[in-house]
Order: sequence, then structure tokens, then C-alpha cells
Amino acid sequence: MDTLKTNAESGFHRAVMFAVELIDAVDGATVSDGIKVRAREEEREIERTPIVNRSGCFVWLQEQGGVWPTTIKVSVGRRPYQPVSAPALDPNTIDPAKPETRRQRIFLCPTQAYDFPPGVTALRGRVFDGTDASAHAVDGATVQLRWKGRDEAWTAASHPATTDRDGAFAVFLRMPPSDSFDAEAALRLPIRLRVTVGDEVLETGDSFPFSDPERPGCVREGEMHAPPVRLNLWTLRT
Repeated sequence: MDTLKTNAESGFHRAVMFAVELIDAVDGATVSDGIKVRAREEEREIERTPIVNRSGCFVWLQEQGGVWPTTIKVSVGRRPYQPVSAPALDPNTIDPAKPETRRQRIFLCPTQAYDFPPGVTALRGRVFDGTDASAHAVDGATVQLRWKGRDEAWTAASHPATTDRDGAFAVFLRMPPSDSFDAEAALRLPIRLRVTVGDEVLETGDSFPFSDPERPGCVREGEMHAPPVRLNLWTLRT
């Protein structure tokens, strides 16, 4: 059943202006409880409250003279996701004969509070900058998990994280077992964390001490890495 089909009346579907489906980036589930979604046209919030259908989509209905939004803002409340501000669906991409083209999917990325399930390679950490005596948390940095597979190529995980005001972040990777780099060695996976702040891009190297002193630059595939990672940009620059 299409996620826009909230009842059997075709008239309802013709009245749908657009819909937003929020997807948990870790497990792929649709998320709606405890979350508020707003549509904005430039700096003005559109005065229409979406309904939430049985599939968990936020749906805006057609109104005569209605304004098409430019931005979708997602407030996550107490849920363990990063807030989102994303460009709205382009109305030129909608096919009137295909209701699913009115649906915009937005992925919600986890925060440090997220309870990662078994089988997911995940790391929590914080980003700082400065010497030990003067290091301060870095807000708004992008942290990207990269991993090396059997072909020796580095691949970026699908969903980067953005640090909060405390510099905190959580990144993760779901990877088919067949892509494991070193299954015989306790599933040690070579990874790097790439941090972007403005125009500056820094990255951990092969010797970065994640957890196993005998395998620097590696973590156990399919597990939550512990303890949390401390990334100091000042150190990465040297």
C-alpha cells in the first residue's frame, strides 16, 4: 500500500498537496511519534498543520491559492535524532498520475543518545579544537565515517553527522558481511573519521588509536565502539 493512501477515498488523494516521510537512517523505519514537521516559504512559516496518516507520513492538503514551501524543518523533541532543515520537494517533479511523487523522504541521523542495534558499526565522540588547556567544543562540524574494504578502496558511509554545541556526534555503518576487510582477524575494520569545519578538512590516519592498540586505525565491525572518540582538530593538524 502506498504511504500516501490513508483511506479508500480517491478524493482524499486528489486533495494531497505533498507529504513528508521521515526515515530512521539506521534501521530504515518510518518515524513520526514525538516529532514536529513544519513547512516554510522563505522566512515565513506556512500556516497549515500537517496530518499524520496511518503509515506515519506528514501530509499537507491542497488549499486554493496555497503557497508551495521552500524548506522543510524537522524538530525532533526528545527523540535521539539530529534536527533537520531540508529543501522542500520540487513541485515540477510531481506526476499527477503517481501519488508517490508527492512524497518527500527525509533521513533522520542519530545522536549520541541513539541505541544502536547489534550488527551496526557505530562510534560516538566529541570534536574539540585547541591545546589541552584551551580546547573548546566545535559546534556544526561535519563528521564522516569512511571504511576500507577488500578492494583497499576507502568508501564513505551514507549518512554523516553534525556536531552539536557540545561537539558531540554519532556515526555508523551498515555493511554486508561479504564486504568485511579482514573476517579472520576478529572482524577488524579499517576506518577513518573525516571532519569538515568550513573550508578545512581533517582526517584521522592509519595510526589513530580507536580501541585495539594492536590494530590502530581499526574497530570491530558490527559493534558499538567504546569508549567515545575524542577528536582534537589541533592534534589532527600536526
